[in-house]
Amino acid sequence: MNQVVEIDLAKLYPFKNHPFHVNDDEKMAETVESIKTYGVLTPVLVRPRSEGGCAGKL
Repeated sequence: MNQVVEIDLAKLYPFKNHPFHVNDDEKMAETVESIKTYGVLTPVLVRPRSEGGCAGKL
């Protein structure tokens, strides 16, 4: 079931030991400006959860 779909951000849940972390710093501000200008260029990979929603991290 490999397909690109839009998912409501409220349906994303973190998973244990995920490798990505959000740092509210200058680099994050640059990322925010880039997304405002160009949109999201790389989709996020998520997996369905048995409890509903998806496991993934932005």
